[in-house]
Amino acid sequence: SETNTDPSLTVLSGNIGDPGVPTDNAYHVVQVQGDAGSEERPRRFTGLTIAGGYADGPAHSRGAALRVEGAMAYLYNVVVRDHYTRKGGAIRATGADLRVSGSRFENNETEGKGGALFIQGAQAWIGNTVFAHNRARKGGAVYVHSIGEVLSGDAPMVSFINTLMHNNWASQSGGALYLNGSENLGAGRATLTNCTLTENEAGNRGGAIHARTGTPIAAESIIANSIVTNNVAPVGPDLSGRHLV
Repeated sequence: SETNTDPSLTVLSGNIGDPGVPTDNAYHVVQVQGDAGSEERPRRFTGLTIAGGYADGPAHSRGAALRVEGAMAYLYNVVVRDHYTRKGGAIRATGADLRVSGSRFENNETEGKGGALFIQGAQAWIGNTVFAHNRARKGGAVYVHSIGEVLSGDAPMVSFINTLMHNNWASQSGGALYLNGSENLGAGRATLTNCTLTENEAGNRGGAIHARTGTPIAAESIIANSIVTNNVAPVGPDLSGRHLV
């Protein structure tokens, strides 16, 4: 059940080797995989910290904190911090239903896409959550590759509600959030309601959000009652691409 437990009291750590050497940490601190032959039930994580994953293996390059595949995962009052991934996503959700509330993602880094969160063919609902000081090539905090059919039966979508994204950084585009276009899948599409995106930075375009166009299925964001300000990028300091405000 949802409680107000201090998440610092329980830590799931990937630091299983030499404490001073992060490269020998676990590829994935937690893995959740759906079972096609059984009735799907959500896995719930409440009042804890997930820290110190290092996903740099050939087949283990995303989801250092949590890798969710074909399953439902619900996080409440969880801190996800200090993870490294080679390709992206302290949390990777693939063909999944991910719900996050009252949580914090901080100091996660990747050389690829989505410092904190990588979403592919999945639905996600994120509310009352903070993304801060995450770094990536595209999508400093979050990278939405595509949306698709999900396990809950709801319309596929990535939704952010009452969420703060600040001081995230992308070397290319989407300082806080990158929405990918698609050739033949459900493109990256997100709604942001009552959110604040500020002091994020991108090296190319979309200091806060970049929604990729120029593909058969263009990405887009739908922004309502939100503050997007004081972000930095050479092209589109706050927003670039397709956005409905």
